[in-house]
Amino acid sequence: DLIFRVVDEILDLYDFDGVHLDYVRYPTRDFVYDAALLSEFMSKYYVDPRELSQPDLVSRFGTWGCADLEKNWHEFVRADLTSFIRELASRIAAKRSAVQLSAAVKADYVTASKEYYQDWLTWVNSDWVDFVCLMAYGNNIGGILKKTLAAVNDPHKIAVGLGIYRLGVEEIRQQVKQVAAMPFAGVVFFSYEELEKNRGYLDVLGQTPTYGSR
Repeated sequence: DLIFRVVDEILDLYDFDGVHLDYVRYPTRDFVYDAALLSEFMSKYYVDPRELSQPDLVSRFGTWGCADLEKNWHEFVRADLTSFIRELASRIAAKRSAVQLSAAVKADYVTASKEYYQDWLTWVNSDWVDFVCLMAYGNNIGGILKKTLAAVNDPHKIAVGLGIYRLGVEEIRQQVKQVAAMPFAGVVFFSYEELEKNRGYLDVLGQTPTYGSR
């Protein structure tokens, strides 16, 4: 609710192009301590998901029963985060339809959904976000790019984030060429601090035909 109120206030008082969500995910698969979410799950299933490995619950529900309840819990958390995205998108569209909603996401959509409850592939393909920024900060991004291209309905909703904080100019140059050869929206450099230190990364864009004319 706090985020909804903040976004509502910004939409009402200021003129801007979009809302970007960073860290719209959980730190790890097991790092979920939202009291309201836990309470809602417990009201539905009559069990605390944090205690599913306890001997008394295993004895009560059985090994497979506890496994099913754990699966339900993970789906519950994932659906709750997706519900937040859907509601925020609806609020923004109702107030200012031209304002775009974007999010920074883990690059592999399977890992993002399973380990961080960030089902961004559904967000993109359901048009609940206008675009996402893949955090493709590794050395080898070819596999992720191909996997993403095969899964999304509209590749123009994907901006590929590149890790200039860990890769040199020449490595980034090659990655920019890889992205430019595919129908994605473009590239995003992370982080700005590194860009300030070495403006050579910007020269890479100017020297890449697809981006140099923009």
